[in-house]
Amino acid sequence: MAQKKQEMNWSKEHEREIAKRYEATTQGEWVVGGIDATDHVLIMVDPGCTHPEYAEPPQYEPICEVRRDVDGKVPNVGNLNFIANAHQDLPDALAEIKRLRKGLRETKGKLAQTRANYRHLSERHYTTLGRAIPKEDDTNG
Repeated sequence: MAQKKQEMNWSKEHEREIAKRYEATTQGEWVVGGIDATDHVLIMVDPGCTHPEYAEPPQYEPICEVRRDVDGKVPNVGNLNFIANAHQDLPDALAEIKRLRKGLRETKGKLAQTRANYRHLSERHYTTLGRAIPKEDDTNG
C-alpha cells in the first residue's frame, strides 16, 4: 500500500534556509570525476570556472570522495551525477520559485481588483433596478 505524501509547507523561510545551505557549499562547477588511486569516485569542483569565458583549462579539485562498495563495485553513478548537478540546478530552481511567487502575487492582486470592479458594477446595476444588493455570499455562486 502506497503511503500518502505529506504536503510540504514551502515558505519563504524554507527557501532562505535552502539558499543558505547552498551558499555554504564550495562554489564553482561540480562534476563527477574519475576514480582516483585509492579507488574512490570523486565529485570535483573547478572553483575558478564561474564565467563562460574562463581562459584556462579547468583545475578540478576533489570535494567529495565515494568509496567502492565491499564487492569493489563503483557506487551508483546516477546518484553522483544527481549530487553534482543539483549544485548547478538549485539556484535556477530557487529563481523559478521566486518568479512563480511574484506571478501569484500579481494574479491575486488582479483577482482582488476584478472582484472590486464586479462589486461596484453590481451595486450600480441593482441601484438602477431599484432592488436590494445581494449579500457577498449570494454573488459568489
